[in-house]
Amino acid sequence: MFPFLLSLLPLSVIARPERLISSRSALPVTYGISSDPTSAANQTFDYIIIGGGTAGMTMAARLSEDPNISVLVVEAGGDDRTNPFVSDVYKFTAAYGTPMDWGWATDQNRTIHGGRTLGGGSAINGATWTRGMKEQYDSWSQFLEPSESDLGWNWDGLFPYMKKAEGFTRPNEGQRSIGADDVPEYHGFTGPVQSSFSKKMYAGPQQPYFAQTVTSLTGLKLLPDINGGDAHCVAFVPSSMDPHNDDSRSSAAVAYLSPVEKDRKNWLTLVNHQVTRVLFASNNAGLQIATGIYFAAPGGASYAANARLEVILSAGAINSPALLQLSGIGDATHLSSLGISTVIDLPAVGRNLQEQTVASIGANGTGFDVGGMGPTNVIAFPGLKEVFGDKTEEVGKEMLGNLTAWAKDMVAKGVVVSAEALEKEYKVQAGLILNSNAPIIELLYNTGFPGDLSIVMWPLLPFSRGRVFITSTDPFARPQVDVNYYSIPFDLQVNVAGATLARKILQSPPLSNLYVAETVPGFKIVPADNPFDAWADWLKSTFGANSHPMATTALGSVVDARLRVRGTTNLRVVDAGIIPLQFSGHLQSTIYGLAEKAADIVKRGLLYRETYTAKRQSLAVDSEVRDSIASRSIPDKMGLLLSLPLVGVFGTVASSCLAGLAFCFTSTAASMFCKSCNCNSSIATRVGFAMILLLNSMLAWLMKTPFMMHNIEKWSYDYIKMDCEGDKCYGVLAVHRICFALTLLHTLLSIALVGVKDTGDKRAAIQNGWWGPKVLLWLVLVVVSFFIPNGFFMVWGNYISMIGATLFILLGLVLLVDFAHSWSEMCLENWENSPNSNLWQWVLIGSTAGMYIATIALTGVLYAFFASSGCTLNRFFISFNLAMCILITIICIHPVVQEHNPRSGLAQSGMVAAYCTYLVMSAVGNHSHEKCNPLRSGTAVGTRTTTVVLGAAFTFIAIAYSTTRAATQSRALVGKKNNGPVHLPIDPEVGHEVSVVNSQPSRTDTPRYQALLAAVEAGAIPASALDEEEDDEDEEEVREMRDDERTGTRYNYTWFHVIFAMAAMYVAMLLTDWNVVKVTDSPSDDGDDVYIGRSETAMWMRVVSSWICILLYIWSLLAPVIMPDRFSDL
Repeated sequence: MFPFLLSLLPLSVIARPERLISSRSALPVTYGISSDPTSAANQTFDYIIIGGGTAGMTMAARLSEDPNISVLVVEAGGDDRTNPFVSDVYKFTAAYGTPMDWGWATDQNRTIHGGRTLGGGSAINGATWTRGMKEQYDSWSQFLEPSESDLGWNWDGLFPYMKKAEGFTRPNEGQRSIGADDVPEYHGFTGPVQSSFSKKMYAGPQQPYFAQTVTSLTGLKLLPDINGGDAHCVAFVPSSMDPHNDDSRSSAAVAYLSPVEKDRKNWLTLVNHQVTRVLFASNNAGLQIATGIYFAAPGGASYAANARLEVILSAGAINSPALLQLSGIGDATHLSSLGISTVIDLPAVGRNLQEQTVASIGANGTGFDVGGMGPTNVIAFPGLKEVFGDKTEEVGKEMLGNLTAWAKDMVAKGVVVSAEALEKEYKVQAGLILNSNAPIIELLYNTGFPGDLSIVMWPLLPFSRGRVFITSTDPFARPQVDVNYYSIPFDLQVNVAGATLARKILQSPPLSNLYVAETVPGFKIVPADNPFDAWADWLKSTFGANSHPMATTALGSVVDARLRVRGTTNLRVVDAGIIPLQFSGHLQSTIYGLAEKAADIVKRGLLYRETYTAKRQSLAVDSEVRDSIASRSIPDKMGLLLSLPLVGVFGTVASSCLAGLAFCFTSTAASMFCKSCNCNSSIATRVGFAMILLLNSMLAWLMKTPFMMHNIEKWSYDYIKMDCEGDKCYGVLAVHRICFALTLLHTLLSIALVGVKDTGDKRAAIQNGWWGPKVLLWLVLVVVSFFIPNGFFMVWGNYISMIGATLFILLGLVLLVDFAHSWSEMCLENWENSPNSNLWQWVLIGSTAGMYIATIALTGVLYAFFASSGCTLNRFFISFNLAMCILITIICIHPVVQEHNPRSGLAQSGMVAAYCTYLVMSAVGNHSHEKCNPLRSGTAVGTRTTTVVLGAAFTFIAIAYSTTRAATQSRALVGKKNNGPVHLPIDPEVGHEVSVVNSQPSRTDTPRYQALLAAVEAGAIPASALDEEEDDEDEEEVREMRDDERTGTRYNYTWFHVIFAMAAMYVAMLLTDWNVVKVTDSPSDDGDDVYIGRSETAMWMRVVSSWICILLYIWSLLAPVIMPDRFSDL
C-alpha cells in the first residue's frame, strides 16, 4: 500500500527533495549582548536584523524561538536598559539630545527624536498605549496589488498580533475610582510588553474634569477603552509600564530580550555598531538576493556578516530608507549623483514621509492637589465635526476640492513619485475623515507642562508630505529629512481649529473651576477672539516635530504584502516606514503588532522558495524553471506543478506513480481493497471506526504545527492555500478540513446503511467489512478537502461544526452519568453474585475511595496554584465545583433518594465529582492570565508539556468511549421496534394468554430434517445425508457465533455514523480552541507548541460542561423521587 500512498503525495515532495533539507548555520560562538565586532564578523546567520528597536527586538525574539535558527541583531546604540533616562517613564524627554537619541535635524530647524539604544523608540517615548481606528488599518490593503490585498493588512489581521505582544494588567478599584477603565477583550494578557495604569496615577480632579468638559462641550463620547478600534472618543489610556517591577518602562528590549538573554544561545545582539550597507547578489530572474551586511563603529574598521536566509531592516522610518539608498536601492538619478551604483531603481524609497507637528497650551491653576505623578492618562480624539463645528460641511467640501492640486504640488516638490498615486492616497484619507469619523487632532491633557493645566495637541492626519534622502556616501552622516511642515494649508487650518478648541476646553466647566489664566500662548500673543493669523503665526514659530515619522518604505510602493523590498527575494522592511498612512493613535502598540505579524510571516517561510532558488546550485530542477515558478501567479504555479514530471524529474515521479498504479492491480492489493473481509463482529467494527477516528484526530492535530502549515503550501507550490488574511488561520482551517473529510465519510456511510436491520442484508458488509475501500475513501476525502475554498470551511467551522460538537458534548455528558450508574450497578451485581469472594466489594470500595481522593487532591492543587490573590474567577470555579461535589455526595446517600433509588451511592457521586473536578482543572489551565495560571509561565515548560500529553490522551480516550458507547446505544436513542418474545393469542378455553414462545424447534422437528428422513427411509438417498445436514448445522452455528448480529443489528447503523460524524466535528472544535473562524485567527501565544483547547472559550466550555454534568446527575437521583410511577422498577 505504501507505493500507492506515495503516489498520492504532492509532486513537489518527490520532485523537490532539497526542499526537505535544511542545512542550518552554525550557532554563533558568542550570544547575548556584545560590543565586540569580531563576535559577528565573517560569520553566517540565518537572519540578520538591522536595528534593535521596537520592531527589531520583537522580530529577533520570535525568530530565535526556534533553537536551530541563528539570529544576529546589529544596533547602532548601546544597551541602556538600566539607565534611569530609559527605565523611568517619569524622566520622559530626559534622553533627548543625549547619545541615546538619534535627533534627526529636519527642515525649519526642527528635530525628530528617535531611540538610538536597545528598544529604540519604545525606550525613550512617552509610553502611551493606544491604537487607531479600525477603518484606518483596513485602508492599508488598498495600497497593495489586488493579488495581495487579502493577506491580512487590516484591523482583523493586526489586532490579534497587537494583543499577542501585550501583557495588560487591569486597573484596580482605586484606579477605576479616578477614571481608569478597560474592556478585557481589547487586550492581551500573556504577551511580553507590559501595559497598565500607573500606581501613581493622578487622583486629583483635573483629568476627570477634562474628560467631562470635552464630552459636554463637543459631544465626543467617553469610552471605557480606546484600544478596540474606535479612537473617536475621549478616554483614559494605559502606558507601557510594568506594575510588577515598580512601574518601570516595559520597552521592547526589556520585554523581549531580558527574559531570554542568558538562554538563547542562537541570538547575538551586537551593540554600538551600525550597518553601513546591505550586500546583494542577482539570481537568474533578475531579482536581488540579500547575502549579508557590512557594519562598523564610527571611525572603526568595517566588518562583514553573511545571511543564509534573510536580512530584515528594522532601523526606523528615517534610517531604513537611508540604508536602502546607501545599498543601491532608491531613485537611480539621485544615487548616480552620489556615485552609488543602482542595484534596484525604486524612486519611492524615502519619499512620502508623513510626520506630525506638536504644540502645547497651558494655564495657571487654582493650586489644586494633582494627587499623584502620572503619567498623563486622559486623551481626547475629536474628529472633523468636533473640531470645526458648524463649518464642518464647508471644510469637508473644501478639502475634497483641493486633493488634486495638493497632489500635484507635492510631486512638484519632489517628495512623492506620482500625483495619481498620491491623489488616491489623499482620497482614502479624506474618506476616513468624512465617512469614518477618523480623529484629526489629538488633545492630550498634561498636568504641569507647560502650565498647571495644559493640553498638548497635534494634527493626526497631515496631508503634507516629505522625504528622506542621503546627501553623502558616508553611512555615519545623517540623511536630509524634509518634512514640509504645513506645506498643505489644510494642516495648519486643522491645527488652528484644534488650538482654538483646546483653549475653549480650558475655559469651560467643570475644568474651568481649576483655571486662573492662560500662560501659553497667552492673550497678548493670540487674542481672546482667536484670530486665525495670530494662531497660525504662533503655531508656525513654536511647533515641534511629534516624532511619529512613517510611510518612507510604504506597503505597496516599496514593499509588498510580505514586506519584501520590491525587486528582492529576501530583504524585508519591518518598522513604521511600511505604514502607508498616519493613523489616529500612538505608534508603539501598532509597531509591536506589525512586527509580531511579520515574524509569523517569516516563520511560515513564505519566501524560502526564492532563497533556495538563489543559493542551492545543485538542485535537481533546472534553476530557470525554479525562478519562473517563484515569479508566477498561483494558476501558473499549478500548471507548472502538473508539468513537473516533464522537466527533469519524469523518471522519479513517473516510476513512483506507475509503481503505485501497478500495486493497485496486484492480487495482494485486490484482496486488501476489494475483498469485504466481513467478520460481522459489532465489537471489531466499533474498534475499527474508533481507530480511524483516532488517526484522523492525530492528523488534524498535526495540522496546527508550523511544519505542516509551511510544508503543505510549499509542497503544492502555493496552489493549496492554507492561509487567509493575516497568514494565521490556515492551521485552524486545515484542522477543519481533516475533520470534515471524516465527517463526510460517516455521512456517506450513514446514508448507505439506512434501513439495514441484520447482516443478512448485503449492505451490512459496508458496515462490518470493506475496510480497505473505506480507508482509501477517507484518505481521498482528506486530499480533496484541501482543494475546497477557505470560505466553505469558515462557514463550516463557525456554524455546522459548532452545532455538531455541542450536540456531541450533551450526548457525552448523558453517557458519563449513565456510566457512573452502570459502573456501580455492575459492581453491586457482581458482588451479590459472588458470595464466596470479596473481590468486587473491594473493587467498588477502592474505586469509590480513589475517585474521592482524586477529587480532594485535584481541589487542593487548584487552590494552591490556581487561586492566588486576584484570581477571583478561578476561585469561584473551584469553590462552586467543591460545593457541588459536596451537594451530590449528600443527595446520593439521602434516605429519601435511597428509598426510591437503592442503587445510588458514593460510587456514582465519586466518579461524577472526580470528572467534574478534572474539567474545572482543565478549564483554569486554559486561563489566559499568567498569574492565575502557572502553566503559562516560562518556568513551567515541563509541567505544561506533561499536562498537554496527559490531557491529550485523556481527551481522545474520552472521545472514543463516548462515540462507541453512544453509537451502540443508538436504538435507545432513536427508538426501536418491539423485538422481544412472541406472545400467542389468548386461548378462549383457558382464559389467559398462552405461554411465551422463547425457543426454537429442535433439529429433528424441522421440515427439512423430516423430508430428508423420509427420503432415506424410501431408499432415495443414503443415510449419510442426515450426517451432512448435522455438519451443515454445526457450521451454521459457528457462523452464528461469529456473527453476533445475524438475527438483528445490535445498534442502528445509520445513527452509529451520525454520532461518529458529530465526534469528528467535536474534535475539530476542540483542536481549534472553539474559536470562531474569522478572516484572521488569533495568534498562538505558544509558538510551535500545540495545545488542546487552550483559549478562554475552551475554558468556559469545560466549566459549563461540568455544571451540566452535575445537574444531569442530580436529576438522575431526584427523578425517581419526583416521578416514582415512571421509575417504579428501580
